[in-house]
Amino acid sequence: SAILSINAIKAKRVVIFTPASVMMQWEKEIKRLLPNYTLYIYPNIKGVGDDGREILLVSYARAEPYKKSQSQATWKTEYIICDECHYIKNPKAKRTKAIVQLAKTSDYFIGLSGTPIINRPVDLYSPLNIIAPSEFNNWYQFTKTYCNGHMGKFGYVADGLSRKVELHSKLSRHMHRVTKDDCLDLPPKVRSVIPCKPTFNQEDYDTFQEAYCELGIHKSAEALSWIKDFMDSNDEKLVVFTQHVKPAELIFYNLAVEGKKHKQVDLLTGQTSKQDRDAFISRFLDPKSEKRILIITLGVGSTGLNLQKANHVLMVETSFSPMEMLQAEDRVHRNGQTKSCSINYLVAQDTFDEKLYSLLEKKMGMSNAVVDGDFKNDLNVFEELKKEIAHG
Repeated sequence: SAILSINAIKAKRVVIFTPASVMMQWEKEIKRLLPNYTLYIYPNIKGVGDDGREILLVSYARAEPYKKSQSQATWKTEYIICDECHYIKNPKAKRTKAIVQLAKTSDYFIGLSGTPIINRPVDLYSPLNIIAPSEFNNWYQFTKTYCNGHMGKFGYVADGLSRKVELHSKLSRHMHRVTKDDCLDLPPKVRSVIPCKPTFNQEDYDTFQEAYCELGIHKSAEALSWIKDFMDSNDEKLVVFTQHVKPAELIFYNLAVEGKKHKQVDLLTGQTSKQDRDAFISRFLDPKSEKRILIITLGVGSTGLNLQKANHVLMVETSFSPMEMLQAEDRVHRNGQTKSCSINYLVAQDTFDEKLYSLLEKKMGMSNAVVDGDFKNDLNVFEELKKEIAHG
C-alpha cells in the first residue's frame, strides 16, 4: 500500500528509510510495482535529480550521512516513508534527529509499523512529532501528560502511561490501524512451551542482567538437541530466535561445524553484512535450496522480514517486550502463509524464565493499550518480572 501510494500522489522524489535487513524486499517490490520510477540505494545516488521520478532507499544506519548529503543537493524530497518507524522512537538518536529535520521540508510523510510502541507510550513521541508537529512539539510536556513523567530517585522518569483515553483519542486522528483479522485470512498460529532443565543457578550471578545473559547460553545446548530432533524428523524449514548473540553463535557452530550441517544452516546477527544477509534470506526462501535453519537474533530479525516459507519457529530466548515477541512470531505468520504455524518457546524450569514467559504470554494475548484503546495492560514486563522474583 505504501508503494502504491507513491504513484497515487505522483510524487517525483521519494525517500524510504528502512532497516537494512528488509531493503532487499523493498527493492524487489518497488521494481515490480513502480517500473516507471528510477530506484537508487544510498550511498549509490549518483544521478539523483536528473530523472523525472525517483525513489531512494536509505537504511536507518545511514540516515545522518544521507541528511548531510541532501543538505548540499539542489533537489527536494517530496515524500518520506519510514518503514518500521519505531526505529526512530528515541528523540536523542542521531538517525531520529536527521529524519525529523528532513521531514520538516517534505510535503508528505508516512510511518509504517506493526508495533508502533515497542515498550512504552513514550516511544510514540518522535513519529507523532513528525506527523503532527503543532500538536506534539514538546517531549517533556508529552511525557508529563501521557507517560506519567516525574522525578525519580535518579532523575526524570517517563516510562508509564497516564491519561490513556485522551491519548488514544488523539492517536486515532493520526493513525490508521489495520489488524491481520481485518485484511488477511491466515491459518492458525499455535504457541507451545518446550520445558527444559539446564544446569543453572541464578544465585551464582551478581546481577539479574548477567544471569539473563548466561541462562541463554545454558539453554543453547537444550535448543541444539531440539533442533537436531526437528531436522531428523522432517524436511521442513525452521526459524530460530535468540535474544543474545552468543547463544545464536553456539547453536550455529554446533550445527554447522561440529554437526557438519553447514549446507543447511545460516546465522544472521547485527554483524552480518547486507550482502550476506540478503543472500541468507534468499537461500532460506528458495524451495530448491538446502538451507532449512535460519538462526536470527531478535534485534535484527524480529521485524520486517518475510519468512513465510517456514511455518515453525523456536524461541530460545525472549526479550521483555510482548510486542517484540509478537513481531518475531509473525515473521512466519503473515500474508502468503498457507500452513498452521508452530511457535515453540524453550522455557527453563525452576528459573525466572518461567515467570518471564508467563508474563509475556499474558500480555501477548492483549491488545496494545494506547493504539487499540484497551487500557487493561502495560507493555513491558521487566518491572513486573523483578517484583515476581523479589517475592519468590
